[in-house]
Amino acid sequence: MEENKRGYNKKTIIVMCLILIQAVVVLVIAQWSHAILWMSSRPSIKTVSQFALFSGIFVGCSTVFLFVQMVRLANKERDYEVNKAVTEQNKDLIDVLRASRHDFSNHLQVIMGFIQLGKNDMALEYMNEITGKMEAQSFVSNIKNLGIAALILKKQSAAELRGISFKTDIKTDLHNLSVNPSELARILGNLIDNAFDATMESSSNPEVTVALDKDDYCYNISVTNTGPIISEEIQSRIFGKGFTTKGSSGSGLGLYIVRELTEKNKGTVMLRSNPEEGTIFIVQFPID
Repeated sequence: MEENKRGYNKKTIIVMCLILIQAVVVLVIAQWSHAILWMSSRPSIKTVSQFALFSGIFVGCSTVFLFVQMVRLANKERDYEVNKAVTEQNKDLIDVLRASRHDFSNHLQVIMGFIQLGKNDMALEYMNEITGKMEAQSFVSNIKNLGIAALILKKQSAAELRGISFKTDIKTDLHNLSVNPSELARILGNLIDNAFDATMESSSNPEVTVALDKDDYCYNISVTNTGPIISEEIQSRIFGKGFTTKGSSGSGLGLYIVRELTEKNKGTVMLRSNPEEGTIFIVQFPID
């Protein structure tokens, strides 16, 4: 990144020099033109035209070359940002895998403890519970977007710490979803955090479900929670900047950011909230 900045600074200086050269050329030609018209000591028109021609060729070629170099540098910066995002996603996923390895070791110790105590039924019940969680994680790990996979696994761990039942329904690996990975992670992360807060407000059975699906036209990402039902009046304002139902503890920016980033990527975000389904935020992105 520092190399890119130095390259931009260097090329900025060159641009300023070219502009200065152009200004000097214009002033010289203007002075000679004035001399040709009004002064007795006149440079020849041929000299003026040759000077203007060569100056124009030099400045024009320099400008084209500089433009090509700046486009190349911009592409390098874009590639750098993409690689940086991928590296951060890989780091998050590695952290999640390390945590899972630690948890797996703890699970083995618990199972061995049950067996040593002769509690085979309890050991079997514990194993069945762990197997169900591992199957859910295996579906998540198949997601091609590593950032989203890591995010869901991390939120799964956070849900356990808060006593929230966290479920996933993964029916697509998001392979061809052309949305900026970091922006997609912000969208889903904000929706999940919002669902965690909502379901902890008054629900006796806090539960959050993340579903990834696709049809012939679009990808569907939904986050469902068992928190309080949202009235139609609030639904019409909930995506507005600064609007919050959390009082002084809320910024009112989470769902606003979700809407802005979704629409930026040509998607739509919807909300349904009723006693039958709970509260569901649905984000849809068209298939290119």
